[in-house]
Amino acid sequence: MNKIKITKEEILDKALFMAKQNGLEKLNIRSLAKKCGVSVGCIYYYFNNKNDLIIEVVTKFWNEIFIPISTLNYEASDFIEFIKNVYSVLFVKLGENNLYANSHMNMFNQTNVDIGRINMENYKDRVLKFIIKIMKYDNKINDEAWSSNFSKHEFVDFIFTNVFLSLDKKEKNIDYLCKIVEKIIY
Repeated sequence: MNKIKITKEEILDKALFMAKQNGLEKLNIRSLAKKCGVSVGCIYYYFNNKNDLIIEVVTKFWNEIFIPISTLNYEASDFIEFIKNVYSVLFVKLGENNLYANSHMNMFNQTNVDIGRINMENYKDRVLKFIIKIMKYDNKINDEAWSSNFSKHEFVDFIFTNVFLSLDKKEKNIDYLCKIVEKIIY
């Protein structure tokens, strides 16, 4: 009997492809096994259950999104342009498929919701720190804009939240948000 060898990474690649095409809610172990050309048991060898699979698919999805963002030219010294570029990358990447952040949590049982939230908070924290780092390159930012009541971290969190609200609404651009940012920090 020939055994088909497949790695966990190959399974994740196929699962992510299927989720992008049809959405996470339609991803199931049987169809994934069929797509991979393996038995259902082979999928369960790598993943204890569907929720574990989904958590790893979502993690892989966000890794794919944040790699292009981390390669943007952030030393160009214009924070507003950087935020616009981040938005453009997110708009394109999220618009290419049926897999989107806000639908992720609906797929998990309560234990995995907590794990999913922790993973998303870790991504968010990484992105916020990265954006704060980017701000250092823009010499036009007024250092007096910050105080104990108004920190860079809180401001970047505000930007991040509004970027995702705009993505939810499928806004083509975030010019209004950029005007707000400009008025506050320059």
